Amino acid sequence: MKISNTVLKNLRDPTECELYWKNSLNPAINKKDFGKPEKDKLKKLVDKYDNKNWVAISKELGTNRTPFQCFQYYQQHLNELFTKRDWTETEDQILVDVVDSCRVGKIISWTQVSYFIEGRSSNQCALRWAQINPEIKRGKWSDEEDTVCIKNLVINSLRLGKDNTVNYEIV
Repeated sequence: MKISNTVLKNLRDPTECELYWKNSLNPAINKKDFGKPEKDKLKKLVDKYDNKNWVAISKELGTNRTPFQCFQYYQQHLNELFTKRDWTETEDQILVDVVDSCRVGKIISWTQVSYFIEGRSSNQCALRWAQINPEIKRGKWSDEEDTVCIKNLVINSLRLGKDNTVNYEIV
């Protein structure tokens, strides 16, 4: 490929250029979210091909998905070995440690976090974090918390925004 030699000045080899086109840049690739009928058909095809022939699976799916898209979506969203198992205490601790290392302020890249937690998708990590985040107080509100919240709601409701909503960030 001349592109790799001339345009990219040999920063990428011809195979990399070809794969990038086939798996990412080609406008024929379906990049929409998977719909329910497509998910159902993907599950059946994975069973039919015994979780092995992703080229055949993507072709038979017939929705212009790449083999890698089919594989990735199945593993992250449909494969019960990964999606249905409970989190262990060890995984929870790893999640806490990785989030502490990867976060920038309040921003957490769940894709980055999931790289460090084997067998868990970014979505699974984010959902689990919402359950175990040590910064979130859980349980029944105390009488004092009730009073403070109500008092601040009343005070700040006098300063409603243009759309008559309360800014809960200042409550």
